[in-house]
Amino acid sequence: MPAIEAHWATHIGRKRTNNEDAVGALEPRTRQEFRQNGALYVVADGLGGFQFGERASQYAVQTLLKEYPKFPQLPPGERLKMLIQRINADLYAIAQRELKEGEHMATTIVAAVVHQGRLQVAHVGDSRAYLIRGTEVYQLTADHSVIAELIRSGKLTEEEARGSKLRNRLTRSVGTRPRIEVELSQPIPLRAGDVILLCSDGLTQYASSEDLLSSVHGEPKEIVERLIAFANQQGGSDNISVITVRYGKPFTQGVSLPRWAQAGLITGLSSLLALLCTLVWWLSGASLPGWMAATSTFTPSLSPTWTVVLPTVTSTPSSTPTFSATPTATVPPTFTFTPEPTLTLSLSPSFTLIPTANSPTPAVSNTPEITFVTCAYIVKPKETAIQIAKRFGVPQKNITRASGNKNLNLIYAGETLFLHEVNSRVCIQEGGFIPYPASIDN
Repeated sequence: MPAIEAHWATHIGRKRTNNEDAVGALEPRTRQEFRQNGALYVVADGLGGFQFGERASQYAVQTLLKEYPKFPQLPPGERLKMLIQRINADLYAIAQRELKEGEHMATTIVAAVVHQGRLQVAHVGDSRAYLIRGTEVYQLTADHSVIAELIRSGKLTEEEARGSKLRNRLTRSVGTRPRIEVELSQPIPLRAGDVILLCSDGLTQYASSEDLLSSVHGEPKEIVERLIAFANQQGGSDNISVITVRYGKPFTQGVSLPRWAQAGLITGLSSLLALLCTLVWWLSGASLPGWMAATSTFTPSLSPTWTVVLPTVTSTPSSTPTFSATPTATVPPTFTFTPEPTLTLSLSPSFTLIPTANSPTPAVSNTPEITFVTCAYIVKPKETAIQIAKRFGVPQKNITRASGNKNLNLIYAGETLFLHEVNSRVCIQEGGFIPYPASIDN
């Protein structure tokens, strides 16, 4: 498997009294785990104050890292979507149960999976993901903030946004509503030498694309430390969290021999070739032709190159995870970059497969006409397992909870159920979706 080097850290900053950021990673220990799950990296920035944000971000990171490998039957992006939605429902329920009316325990989240040579990112809020390729910086996420929406609509300039009082206002976060829409990027083909950067707004409120590009050199640990130091030098008004992942190794030009060594080697090879030719003609009993009797010259090509790829995954975690969130300005909703010299790939946010109020029928392609499948379904408020089983035409024993809990009397709004041996058309008609690739129950 390709070499993946990573480092992550979180810092309290210079103005806060506690750290509401949390960071973490789940890296494979075996080739089989890498094939199934890839490598997962997460940054969360807690909201709510009075340690509510701290609890939220830590819960989000710990739950995502713990639960992600339990669903190898789902593609990485759909796993992230499902789990972030479940984390959202959990945090909302905890706030309803433990906090005063109007108080929230919420967090932003940005999660990136490197799997089978591709990168996929899921996010809610204003924590960001970047891909740095050569001299280009691509922002992979669009902030879910009031400021970002105003800039995208043309009602506010980037310069005006820097001093706006709305800078801390998010339009979307994990835990503030019963249901949340998770933004999922398209899979992005990776190249050797690509650098993936995940960070909270404690960095992005100060760092431009030029700042990021000038900092991405050296080992991942050096990059993380350099960016945290940069944010603190600029004021450090918020908690700062950074994850740096370098994928593969760039092609390395082999070291050529010095000119004097090249000349000596060429002369030696030429003499050897002339000697061999003379020996062949002498053994054959023939006289040497005139061109062979003259001095001959042979110039070999001396340009050795090689590629070094280490088949290991290494990382160096540091710091104890903790938490915060402050929206920052500006991200276009789409962007274009070139993964290959002759190919232009346009990346736009994806909002499919999980049904929402605005899209009751999820987008699912290649749905089998008459097959029985495992159908995923997001529970709506006040629904019971008996009602759901009746709607989908299956016995209640054919329903399992994504959480693994077998008690179907305790299902709650926002959690995911798996309904087995469901007619594929009924699955779609009743608001479920078929995880891709579809698993057909025979």
